[in-house]
Amino acid sequence: AIILGIFLLRIRNITMTSVSEASALLCLSIMTAVVTASSAARLFLTLFSNNSGFVGFILPLAFQIGLTLLITIASLLIAIKQGRLMLPQSSSTSSSGISKFYLSVTMIINGGVIYGLSIAILQERWFNFSVLSLHFFGVILFTTGVIGIISHKKNIIELEVWHKLFATFSSGVGLASMVVLVQSLSYYAHSQFAEWSRADFTTLTLVQAGFIIVGLVTSILAVEVSQYPVDDVSNAQHKNPTDIGILVSGILAGGIGAFLIGILNFSTYGFIGLMVAVMAYTTAKIGFAMQLTKSNALKHPYLAANLFTMMETLFSIGLNIFNFIALPFSSSGILQASYAYNYIFMGVSIASVVPITLLTAKAIRNVYKESEETLLSTDSDDN
Repeated sequence: AIILGIFLLRIRNITMTSVSEASALLCLSIMTAVVTASSAARLFLTLFSNNSGFVGFILPLAFQIGLTLLITIASLLIAIKQGRLMLPQSSSTSSSGISKFYLSVTMIINGGVIYGLSIAILQERWFNFSVLSLHFFGVILFTTGVIGIISHKKNIIELEVWHKLFATFSSGVGLASMVVLVQSLSYYAHSQFAEWSRADFTTLTLVQAGFIIVGLVTSILAVEVSQYPVDDVSNAQHKNPTDIGILVSGILAGGIGAFLIGILNFSTYGFIGLMVAVMAYTTAKIGFAMQLTKSNALKHPYLAANLFTMMETLFSIGLNIFNFIALPFSSSGILQASYAYNYIFMGVSIASVVPITLLTAKAIRNVYKESEETLLSTDSDDN
């Protein structure tokens, strides 16, 4: 919602947007609407499943649900408006041999099922299945599917870029969810608290695994059916150092996240690090693609990706402090051996994302600087 707001502030008149601006607002508003609607549904269930009757709990939660739904409605209105402004272009045959329409429909259905599983697991309070990874993978799958259908219908290069961006992100989230799934299955395979004799427990576990795998496969296929524009290969060997730094730092943060999941035996500690890695990879890939085209179709997605990544790192820092200090879940033997490891792992985890924060902030500043220079140049030509 914050990133959508930033883009709204960048655009002078949302009723007269360019194709690039309309595509950005459309895709970001779809993402915001799906995220807020799914979050409001979970908050609503939490509100009515709580039997405490404590006013200090009910009123803030009800207020949060109301504000979240307002954002959902506003985002839907923006998406509808911008979608109507973009006229379909002449269709072209996909060279991938895969139908984007049917693939997108599959992603929407799969995303809905995965989100439903997250609700069921949330109600059972099976925290070690990492409800967060299920919830977010379902949301991003659903969003990518919706954008894929719109991209298929409109056949606009700017929407193609956004679909590629979200598909890359979705495939990364799928890989992160697979890591969490392996940790969860390993935990329950060796835990005395696992209730495999319960039909609902076993069914949810196996169905969860199956749909995560299907979601990952469809996400990877979605990456293949969308392409970034390539019309200038002269800069193919000249990568932006900032994008290289984001990629390398992201791989490092992801490795540390996977390490924390393993050694602390609790997915919450490392999942956010994996998300930072996924966003960093997505950002770097679109940054590299910008070197291969003179088109402006990638500028808005590149800015959005950097904003997403920077905010993800800031959220990661806060969540790490919360996990390690405020509410430590892990009962790993290494933490029982010495509490000092709690601070060591927290420091390493936070330090791994700081370079990404700084590099994405630099990239965002460069984008704004280029926009100002372009605007000044245009004004000079007009005079």
